[in-house]
Amino acid sequence: WGRDVSPDGRLACLARRDGVRLYDVITGKERAFLKTDGSPGQVRFTHDGQGVLATVGQLSLAGWRVADGKPLFKPIEVNDASTLWPSPDGRRCLVSNRAGRVVVADLRTGEASEAFDNGGGLDLALAPDQVAWSRDGSLVASASRAGVKVLEARGWRLVTEIKPPPVPAPGAYWPQSVAFSPDGRM
Repeated sequence: WGRDVSPDGRLACLARRDGVRLYDVITGKERAFLKTDGSPGQVRFTHDGQGVLATVGQLSLAGWRVADGKPLFKPIEVNDASTLWPSPDGRRCLVSNRAGRVVVADLRTGEASEAFDNGGGLDLALAPDQVAWSRDGSLVASASRAGVKVLEARGWRLVTEIKPPPVPAPGAYWPQSVAFSPDGRM
């Protein structure tokens, strides 16, 4: 089950069969229970720590306010949702499924639009181990078996791609994570 720690390090959220539980990291006491209509998978705090997002029942993205447990938006349908990455500004969230389809969820309106699929953009059909937003939210990078790809967050135009060198199996390696430095470089 999914888990995450709030940006200030004070709360932890854990996905359980019946919902998402928030715990005080210092005392270990449960602070809140966020009921879901299905079994939650991955959970993430928003970058400001004011919200919690979760893939639920592999069919939707749900979100709640930490302060009172009220929904941030109506659940957004994402068939076979598996992984999520909230944007730094808290307005959007990338949600991928196991088939490589990527949905951009607008967390303010509760609407979703397909940004790209496994034929382009972030090649999520190859199951990247990580996706990262740049600090200003203008770029998105992914690491996968296909290498590292960096895209503009508006229009999803490929900015650069770094392909791994061919390595004969067994023991072949590929990029397993990606991050932006504080100055916005990779």
